[in-house]
Amino acid sequence: MANISCGTCGGDNLARDPEAAKSDDIAMICLDCGWTGTRTPNLSCRRCASADIDEVGVDGWAYGDADEARENPDADWGYVDKTHYRCRKCQYSWQKTGVFRPYESDANAGEGSTLKVFVDDDVAYRGWLRSSVGYVLNCDWNPHADYLVLHRSSCHTINDLGPNSTTFTEGEYIKVCSTARQAVEQWAVERTRSTPTSCGICI
Repeated sequence: MANISCGTCGGDNLARDPEAAKSDDIAMICLDCGWTGTRTPNLSCRRCASADIDEVGVDGWAYGDADEARENPDADWGYVDKTHYRCRKCQYSWQKTGVFRPYESDANAGEGSTLKVFVDDDVAYRGWLRSSVGYVLNCDWNPHADYLVLHRSSCHTINDLGPNSTTFTEGEYIKVCSTARQAVEQWAVERTRSTPTSCGICI
């Protein structure tokens, strides 16, 4: 641990802190002055210890209470961000699960929740698609009358990424969503003074 030093006295007489709560980071304690801190371990393959790792973040979902969900398929659920790792050397793969974020339905989210605008947030947008039936306005990041296309939320053109696309909302486009068509159309009129063009596939 010669390359790790105490945050207070600068010494290198450090050890793992046995009293610290369990976490992904390594809890450290200085045996000279009592300073405590953490260090993030270098990412390496769990099988061969190689540091040549591919890392991909994905969004997922899970029930808040697995036992309750066995009896009630409508039990509370939420989003769980996951990170998938794959070793380029030995091809071993594993994943790390992030924080659970409960889903809040429009009915419980309070007044003004009918309309959702998703900018630079594919995780939240895909979550809305999974949990809602309604309409999606696809438009440029800076909305204008020349490009306003209204889709049903089930339309594959705003559900599936095409071969030349890598994102739904984290590039030049944003998504304006609602369970009510009128709410989306009203948003377009207020922003651009123009009504959307209907998708020729789903509407």
